[in-house]
Amino acid sequence: MKRSAKHLAWLRRQPCVVPGCIASPCEASHLRTAANSGMGIKPADDYAVPMCAYHHRTGMWAYHTIGHRAFEEHFKLNLFELAAKFAGREK
Repeated sequence: MKRSAKHLAWLRRQPCVVPGCIASPCEASHLRTAANSGMGIKPADDYAVPMCAYHHRTGMWAYHTIGHRAFEEHFKLNLFELAAKFAGREK
C-alpha cells in the first residue's frame, strides 16, 4: 500500500501505541528509515502507527524529537512490527 486515506483515518481512531497512554485523538505517525524516506519523501501508509500528538511530535519523549531507536528503547516497542499488524501484514 502506498497511500490510503481510509487506512490513515482508521489509524487515527485507534489508541496511542505507547503503553498506558490514554490521550486522544491520535495521529498517523509514519516510521522513517533510510530505505523508505528521504528529503520530501513520506513513507508508505502501511509504515504508520497511531500516536497521540504528545508522543508523536510535541513531548519531551516524542518520536520526532528523540528519533526512532531511542523511542523504541524508551517505550519498549517494536514500531515496525506494530505497523505491520495495523496494516494486516502480521508475520
